[in-house]
Amino acid sequence: MTLGSAGPWDQTYGAMNRRGIELALAELNARPEYRDAQISIEFRNDSGSGARAAQIAQEFVDNPEIIAVVGHVNSGAMVSAAKVYDGQLAAVATTASSPDLTGISPWAFRVISSDSANGIEIARWAARRGLTRTAILYENNPYGRGLADAFRTAFRGEVISIDPIAEGADQDFEPHIAYYKAERPT
Repeated sequence: MTLGSAGPWDQTYGAMNRRGIELALAELNARPEYRDAQISIEFRNDSGSGARAAQIAQEFVDNPEIIAVVGHVNSGAMVSAAKVYDGQLAAVATTASSPDLTGISPWAFRVISSDSANGIEIARWAARRGLTRTAILYENNPYGRGLADAFRTAFRGEVISIDPIAEGADQDFEPHIAYYKAERPT
């Protein structure tokens, strides 16, 4: 049995996902009931690109040895690929959280909550902490935009600023915090 799996394997987050899949596969193949029917995985690098993901999805669909797909890792890639898999191959998204995946296909499954649910829960957490003002800083990609939009809609306090940052930008947020404090002090 062969599974397909696609993600941005050359990126840190993708590499962690791939390692998790490899560990799960090794554990599964070590079970006695799989001794005579080992499962293998064909890994393909989609670089997190929707166009590349759709191309790989078609290659998986065209390969009669592939019985199902684990991935795609990124939301945009999974949304594009799900349209190709529809009616032909089951795909399980392990980390893609875009609300656009909800109901996209009866052949596409997500095992993590959607950004819309996550954004609402983060807003509830902020309310429980008594926070009434916030600035939203989000990564400018489908994941970041979806999460920011869901939070902004659910947050009952004042949003003083909503700003995108470049995808993959450094993780030093101090300049942003200093700017918000200077422009909109409490």
